[in-house]
Parts: sequence; structure tokens; C-alpha cells
Amino acid sequence: MKRIESELKKLSPQWVALLYFVLAALWILASTYLITFTAQDPYHLARLELLKGLLFVIVTSGLLYLLLSVQGRASEARPQIESDTVKTLPIVGLFVALTLIVPLIGFAITRVHGPQVEQEAMESLSSVARLKSEQIERWMHERESDAGVLGAPNTQFVRSAGRLAASDDVTGWHHAYVIGKLQNLRFNYDYSALLLIDTRLNLLATDGEQIEMADETVEAVREAVATGKLARTDLYKVPSQRIYLDWVVPIVSVVPGQDAVVAAVILRTSPETLLFPVIGTWPGHSATAEGMLVRQQGGDVLYMSELQHKKGTALAMRLPVDNLQLPASVALRDNKAGTTHGIDYMGQEVLAAYHPVPNTDWRIVTKIDRKEVLTPLWNMILLVSGIAFVFIVAISMTLLLIWRQQTRMQSLAALAHKSESEKLLQHFFDMPFVGMAVISPANKTLENFNDYLCEIIGYSREELTGKSCLDFTHPAD
Repeated sequence: MKRIESELKKLSPQWVALLYFVLAALWILASTYLITFTAQDPYHLARLELLKGLLFVIVTSGLLYLLLSVQGRASEARPQIESDTVKTLPIVGLFVALTLIVPLIGFAITRVHGPQVEQEAMESLSSVARLKSEQIERWMHERESDAGVLGAPNTQFVRSAGRLAASDDVTGWHHAYVIGKLQNLRFNYDYSALLLIDTRLNLLATDGEQIEMADETVEAVREAVATGKLARTDLYKVPSQRIYLDWVVPIVSVVPGQDAVVAAVILRTSPETLLFPVIGTWPGHSATAEGMLVRQQGGDVLYMSELQHKKGTALAMRLPVDNLQLPASVALRDNKAGTTHGIDYMGQEVLAAYHPVPNTDWRIVTKIDRKEVLTPLWNMILLVSGIAFVFIVAISMTLLLIWRQQTRMQSLAALAHKSESEKLLQHFFDMPFVGMAVISPANKTLENFNDYLCEIIGYSREELTGKSCLDFTHPAD
């Protein structure tokens, strides 16, 4: 350890300050860039900043101890030469380089695996959006199939509905038949209500809970009567805050030579029983992933389904459609499926995918918070960085021990060589036929001499001690 101290004493204060500045600057720049690149949310930023600060304190404390622990002993003798100082710098540089491996490992993992993780999440979101779009299309096709069966010509239901529209049901048999048919359809296919009306919007028969006709339903009835084709409303909300979706089936007269629409059947379904659960259900566990159904209404994005993190939003929440950071806005501007990065209605950075619902102006949007997608990667980076830091400390300690052992062996070899030199010198001093002395170059005094020199000069050892060699040298010499 004394050898290490003697080596570190050779570093000037300027070198110490420069090394500390280089290490601190590189650490701050690299770690800050890595943290900014990998984390955006305050929680993970706080964790990473704390870890960065602790590692910085540990590393710089170790380096400062290594550089400065022996600087307070500057008054000790320094047998220094420039080459010895150069030998110390590679060891310090190696320690700094090993320390910088930790943020570099995290940066490399983020650069390599970050885009891959996001791409996998995007593919998953696209699959879910496509699946939900297909489920909605299939559900709507089933409702249209029910409507097609109900309005098929020359069936007993159509004949009975025509009789009721013409007020030609003296016995009530046709009314009973129609009611039975409507009840059977509602029970087996989960309709909220079924209504038979004439072309003047008068109720002829009904079964179910909600029998009032909203403005959207009246519009669809007029369209079906005018065109003789199946008509559908969009999702609408009634004063009771219930949401419905209606199909209007035109009933064409069975009287020969007459093909006019004489009545219409309204198939009313509540999306809250099947459609919204299909949209909101997520395949797998996720805290932030959700699906939503949207369409454009004027200059706004209208959220048609209930949102996961906000209640009472179905057909009530609107956001500007010109906000291109909003995934729903991007979806409404595109007529095909796609993916995007954006900011959701909660102000969170998200990964999103969207898919159009065929034969509608609806869009299915699926999204998940980016921080949830990258959290496993960040945890892996913290774990790998921690393990790497432990290994670096272990390697540094091993190198320090090896260096210490080598310097100790060199010190022992130097001491042995010095001891041999001193023995040889003492041997010459003890020779009885050679007068020898060691003279100080500063004041020419005799620092050491043998007995034979005393005999030659004629002085005793006490008299010769402290004298200068000039005291017994001839002036001419």
C-alpha cells in the first residue's frame, strides 16, 4: 500500500483536478443521455436519477480516495521521475474506463432492444384492433341477417304485419302472431326492444323495454320507407342515458301488384350488453391497454364507447380532430389500418393501432402506455447495470490487489538490492589499506569515513567528525 501511496503522491493537484473533471463530465453526459433516452415518466426518471447519483458518489469517492488519500503527506521525500508518473495514469484510466461501462451497457441495451420491444407491442395492438373490428363486423352482420329473415317476402310474419298496418285483424290472431314472433326474436338474440310501426310511425306491436322513437330512429324509418331497403341508425343516447343502435326493416305489401312499404320493424339493441364489452375486453393482463370505438362528428373526435380511465364518456366525450398527437385523430384521417405513437386522452405517451370497421365510419383504436411496454426493459437495464457494476468493482479490486502485490515484490527486490549495495560499501569501508569517506556535496563535510582515513590524516574519529574536506586539503589543491 505504501508503494501505491508513493506512486499517487507523484500526481500534482492539477492532474488530480483534471482526472476528476474528466470522470465526472463523462459520467454525467453519458448517464443523463441514457436516462433521457430510456425514460419519460417521472417515476422511472426518479429511480434512474437516484441510481445514477448513488453510483456517481460511490465511483468518484473511490477515485478521490485513491488520488487524494496520500496527498496530505506531501512533506515526505519524493524520489520522483517523470516515467513513474506516467506509469500511474494507465491504472487510473483503466478504472475510469471500467466505470463508464455501466451506462454504456444500459445505452446499448436500449438502442438494440427498445425498438424491437415497441415493434412487438405495435404488432400485438394491430392484431387486437383487427380482431375487434372483425367481431363488430360479424355482430352487425348477424343483426342484418335477422333483419333479412324478418323482412323476407311471402312469410306469415310479413302477411300478418300487413294486416295490422291495414287494420284488418278482427280476431286479433295476427297481432298475437306478430307479438309471439317478436318475443321469440328478442329472447333468443338479445334485443332490447322490437317495434312494428306503420308508415305514419304509429305503433302496431311492440316487445321490450324502450319503445320510444328518438330522432335518429325516425330518420332511419323514413329512409327505409322511401328506399325499401334496410336502414340503420348510428349509436344514440336517450334521456335516460341509455345507448341504443337500431335497424329498420321495411315490410313490403304482399298484395299482388303492390310493392309499396306498408310497415317497418325496428330491431333495437343495446351496445352495452355485447358491443361495448367486446371493445373493452383485453386479451391478457395490462394496466393501461384498452380498446375504444370512435368516429368523427363535425370537427371533433367522438368517443362512442366507454373509456377505461374515464366514466360516462360514451357518446359524451369529444376532442379536437385536428390534434394529430391524438391516436384517434390519426385513425380518422386514415381509411386503412395502421399504427402510431401519440398522446392519449389522459395525456400519456402511448403506442396505438387502429382499424376501420367495414361499412361504417367507425374506427377501432387500441392503445397501451409506452412506459408499461418499456418497464420490463428498464428493469432489465437496472438489473444488468447493477450486476455489471458489481463485476467492475470486483475486477477493479482484483487489479488493485495484483498491482499492490507487484509493487510490494518490486519494493522487496529494491530493498534487497539496496541491502547488498550497503553491505558491499561497508565491506570497502572496513578494508584496512584504503582510506574512504562520504562527503556532502552541499558543504563538503565528511558524513562517513573509515578508521584508515583517520590514520592517514592523523586525526582521531572525534576530531574528524564535522570537519570539511577543505580543512585538511592544501590550498593549492
